[in-house]
Amino acid sequence: MPVMYLDESEQGDFLAVGGFYCRLADVRAVEAAWAKAKGGLDLGPGEPLKWSPQGTVQERLKGTLGVDEARRRAAAAIADFPIEIVAVVLQERRGSYYLLGQGSDDTIEVAEWKDVHPQGGGVRHFYLRGVEFALQRFADHLQVVAPVDREPCHVVLENLEWASNPGKMTKKLTAQLDKMPATDSWVIRDWIEKGAQALCEAYARWHRTGFTKPYERLGNLEALGFESTFHECHDEWSDAMQVADFIAGCFGAFVSDLSPGKQGVARDCARTLRPRIRASGSIGCGMWGNGFVLWPPNPQIWKKAKGALA
Repeated sequence: MPVMYLDESEQGDFLAVGGFYCRLADVRAVEAAWAKAKGGLDLGPGEPLKWSPQGTVQERLKGTLGVDEARRRAAAAIADFPIEIVAVVLQERRGSYYLLGQGSDDTIEVAEWKDVHPQGGGVRHFYLRGVEFALQRFADHLQVVAPVDREPCHVVLENLEWASNPGKMTKKLTAQLDKMPATDSWVIRDWIEKGAQALCEAYARWHRTGFTKPYERLGNLEALGFESTFHECHDEWSDAMQVADFIAGCFGAFVSDLSPGKQGVARDCARTLRPRIRASGSIGCGMWGNGFVLWPPNPQIWKKAKGALA
């Protein structure tokens, strides 16, 4: 059975929840290949290589081939891994909110999040939505592509210590949330009120009863062989999670650069990784809306993304 690794990366007004899934038997090969890639950058096997390297790793890369070139080489290595990539990029929208499946004039007003959300958070309040979308695509893989057997499927998330303590719902924030579509309102409300506990509760619900429309056809996660809960680990100690970190950081930066029209190294890396982006199954069209997701819908950025990865 497969395993999915997911990490998150905040890039300005965007939060990427991304990573990959592969056969459990291939995890050791992925980690060995990542360690080899790090060796090619003169990094030791125990040194973490992420999209945004830190500390001594960052300083050493800056002093040799440079961080951007290291990113290009890391992306080239990942492109040869036996994995399928899923990258969900969430935008902290202000002003109008485009409703999926309706005309472009069907908009509603939503909150100016930086003015009303408690204890920081911003786009990170959409984290639960990113995990949900990623799991839906993993479930679709199991239902459509891979046969289901009695062995469990595993989900591994980056350690959730970054999640802030639950906040309080103010009258102003409640009023703003009530203006959002119900599909997103509960996500933000639960995350603000409960923090990481909201994800535990949501996963248990998906495991027992499945997802809501339009993904109810996927069934519940238990029937697909998922374990009853997810696992957590820190990317500093896991080569597989470092790969997930790199993927999330790459696609978060790629979309963030597209918004103001920049063309940085993230575009080069995303183009290199494109062959590994999930493009099979019954969700989306090819990789678009399938292995690569932007939410809420933003036709302008989506058009730029398609042009950049053409």
